[in-house]
Amino acid sequence: MRCHHLLIALALAFPSLAQAAGLTRFDIPADRRGPAIAVVQWSPCAAPPIPVTLGPFVLQAVRDCPIAGAGRLPLVVISHGFGGTALAHRDTAASLADAGLSS
Repeated sequence: MRCHHLLIALALAFPSLAQAAGLTRFDIPADRRGPAIAVVQWSPCAAPPIPVTLGPFVLQAVRDCPIAGAGRLPLVVISHGFGGTALAHRDTAASLADAGLSS
């Protein structure tokens, strides 16, 4: 079964609150039209980053960190398509979440 992977990066409108990229992994359940979708969600996090190992990658992030400054959050969705890994654009996603995104 071929799985689709989405990478979701949430970026904060208030950059001063974010110190690290929060990292959460979850699945969107399958339906009768297709398989489950594996998701990696990056979000602004007020905690300092620590090394997080996911497969062959070591990322500077915080697992399951509460989203810093929840309220007015822009959403950036990055998909790598049918090939590759959900972490293919990890540097871009982490940078957006880590630095915040001015609106």
